[in-house]
Amino acid sequence: MKRLILVVAVLATSCSTPVVFEPVIRPVRTMVPSAMQGELERTFRGAVQASDEAALSFKVGGQVMALNVKVGDVVTADQLLAEIDATELQLKLSQANASLAQARASATVAQTNRDRIQALYVNNNSTAADLDAARANADATAAQVVAMARQRDLASQKVQDAQLFATRDGSVSQTLVNEGELVGAGVPIVVVTSGDRLEVSFGVPGTVIARVEPGMKTEVRTQTDGGGESITATVTEVGLVASGATFTVTAVFDQATTELRAGLPANIDMTFPAMDSHTSLVVPLTAMGKDEEGSFVWVAKPTTDDLAEVTRVAVETGAWSADGIEALKGLTGQEHVITAGVSRVFAGQIVRLANAEQP
Repeated sequence: MKRLILVVAVLATSCSTPVVFEPVIRPVRTMVPSAMQGELERTFRGAVQASDEAALSFKVGGQVMALNVKVGDVVTADQLLAEIDATELQLKLSQANASLAQARASATVAQTNRDRIQALYVNNNSTAADLDAARANADATAAQVVAMARQRDLASQKVQDAQLFATRDGSVSQTLVNEGELVGAGVPIVVVTSGDRLEVSFGVPGTVIARVEPGMKTEVRTQTDGGGESITATVTEVGLVASGATFTVTAVFDQATTELRAGLPANIDMTFPAMDSHTSLVVPLTAMGKDEEGSFVWVAKPTTDDLAEVTRVAVETGAWSADGIEALKGLTGQEHVITAGVSRVFAGQIVRLANAEQP
């Protein structure tokens, strides 16, 4: 009985002392974003192409019966390049000719009848109503002849469109179909290039397209440059509408060279001047997050010497470089941006500044 009383006393004593559990405060590393220093260098992927290039296609669809050229062939203007099966088109032309002949015959009969009734009317042997009807019939058949003639001309043009001719002197850089294939109207069949001047076309993302202007110099490297040398090209065209995630930019080579060929893949090096430090801050890529609301960073707002509260700050990103990614809007350059432990923090969380000075 004494042992039981002693145990109860001990338990009562231990329960009267509350156990305090201190929250675990996660440490994070931060940095203050700085202005992007120096020039921004970027490399884009593109391809060499002829400055004067035409993708030729049929105006009508059908089965390709003849492809008279191959890649590398030199062609002249009005040279026959390809043909499609025109059997059905020829049949429609024959039907149009028959309809036109029938309309002309009807018009001839109507005109003869009108003239006959008009002569009778002059001699008071026909009524005015009969003459009006004859004239109306003659006019209607004449209009039918005009309509049938237009249909015949259209059918004839489609027969001609079954043949594909070169529009200029040049050389064949691509043949995009084979004999026997079915193609639709407007589908490219042969690509013809002309002129000795070459250019390079490449895609630039929207984050830096605003910095690209006609007249800018680029350095182009291809597989034929021996791995080190590059060829200078000047930007001539900057796309205004995005194609996918990039804008198309075209640059013309400053000097002709025999090493280049249309279709060669190329790396295009561009150097952009640094933007104003008030609008161009750089943060590490590891600090940047993105969700359905857009890009953001976690900012630690100090509450004591070594503690801070986490806040989500939306940012507008720009170009990226070896130093990080531009934050064009959202940051002032005074914030403590979290760079380590980013995936384990949330808004309102209290964290310990691992790189803060200890009191």
